[in-house]
Amino acid sequence: MLHPGIIILLICLFLLLVIAAEHAARRWSLPAPTWLLLAGLAYGLAGRLGWGSLPAIAFAPDLVVFGFLPVLIFAASRKLPVRPLVAEGVAVAWLSAAGPLIGMVLLAVPLVVIGRWPWSHALLFGVALSPTDPLAVGAMLKKQRAPKRLAILIEGESLFNDALAVVLFSLLAGSVVGSSEFKLGATLSGIGYSLFGAIVLGGAAGGIAGALLRWWHDLHDRFVGAILPLILVYGVFALAHSVLHVSGVVAVVVCTLVLGGMHTHCHDPTDMQKRADNFFDDFWQFLDTLAGAILFFGLGAMVGRHEWRLPWILVPAVCALLLISRVATVYPLGVIARLTRQRLPMNWRHALAASGLRGALSVALLLSLPADYERRTAMICLAFALVLFSLVAYLVTATFFLSGLDFEAEEKR
Repeated sequence: MLHPGIIILLICLFLLLVIAAEHAARRWSLPAPTWLLLAGLAYGLAGRLGWGSLPAIAFAPDLVVFGFLPVLIFAASRKLPVRPLVAEGVAVAWLSAAGPLIGMVLLAVPLVVIGRWPWSHALLFGVALSPTDPLAVGAMLKKQRAPKRLAILIEGESLFNDALAVVLFSLLAGSVVGSSEFKLGATLSGIGYSLFGAIVLGGAAGGIAGALLRWWHDLHDRFVGAILPLILVYGVFALAHSVLHVSGVVAVVVCTLVLGGMHTHCHDPTDMQKRADNFFDDFWQFLDTLAGAILFFGLGAMVGRHEWRLPWILVPAVCALLLISRVATVYPLGVIARLTRQRLPMNWRHALAASGLRGALSVALLLSLPADYERRTAMICLAFALVLFSLVAYLVTATFFLSGLDFEAEEKR
């Protein structure tokens, strides 16, 4: 066991690495998670090749589920405005439902055909890699001053397909890794109970917390404004996941949206309110960045520690189907927009197609699998290749593509 002083020193070195990755992301086009993935891979390779006595990095599944998921979900949902999101409900519903289902099936095909995996195991991998991460593309769209409605579509899709993907992943993992048998009727009723119970729990918790904050007049107190949501998010997630056995992710999403809807103040906020809100944003951005950094570095380190035992042809096959699944999800929106009489310019559909990056939630889901699951290492190694492709090739291509889109001209037509 390492000496506590050595552990603290390693933590300091890791935080310094995170700072360096954030600095590199500002100077070059690659985002910070890419640099952390590569740094983790180098760390894992160094440990496997015997370059120094580096401690191995491993994540306990319960730590990932209860430690990281609540932060990632709350960070993704805390800024979404409720009313504009409801106005885009049809498009968001299509994207958030079709994306995980199409991605789950298409990403599983190469594992079944080339890897000779059973469909149940391949679908488990597919659904884990189906959630999208809007952060990198969202940053690009902000630089180009893209319409707010487009940003709501991208962020709303990511939020709700995260929730659906986690529910599907949990049910599949129960039949694949656990001892439960897959039955369609029982699975559908389980999904219904999980979603309905989570919505009720999240709505009640968010409403009570919002009412208490207004009653205590502490809505804009820095300490209370930061700590109470932290308690609320972890408490709701633990209550949903461990006691009521409903979707903790959906409960946190609903709780966050209700609390955010009640977190309103006058049109002319005071300086204290502005400072409190800025502190709140910075605090949760810090937690989100740190959680993502740990997961990406850990993914790279775990891949570096293991030999690649999968057919290499799986990498381009899965990457190609990642793009195909995104196209199959996004472009039918044109038909849906015409049926609902809502305008959805072609440029917007291009931007949505370019926003299909995979991120920290996919990593967290795979790392939450039991350590003794026979295909866990293979899934993690393949996920590393897919996430790296998403963050490098996908993002660089999307940068050049989106820079040529004139959103304002298209919106005025």
